[in-house]
Amino acid sequence: MFERQEAIQVKQIAALVGNSNQRCGAPQEIEIGYTSNMNRRLTKISKYLSFILRHHPEKIGLTLDSERWANVESLVEKANANGKAITLAQVHQVVELNEQKIFVLSDDGLRIRAN
Repeated sequence: MFERQEAIQVKQIAALVGNSNQRCGAPQEIEIGYTSNMNRRLTKISKYLSFILRHHPEKIGLTLDSERWANVESLVEKANANGKAITLAQVHQVVELNEQKIFVLSDDGLRIRAN
């Protein structure tokens, strides 16, 4: 267990320091599936949002419109009411930092959908 933690810490330090072979500012792998721009918590939130918005909005009582948009505040409220502690700020971070641009916010920032 400690060896794995040490390996992860070494990778995290290397990601912070950077690698001269990579261009400045490029996200670097910390652990498989994670990059320096989205930590584990945000990755879990991203997967949860994908599950809800793409497949099962009814699991939390969320209603999508005909174009599959959901109200962001309603999404956060219903997620929290169903045991998933997320904030509006975290949702915005996931949308902004997700490399695959899985989610999009409406121009007014009030609605979200999965691409």
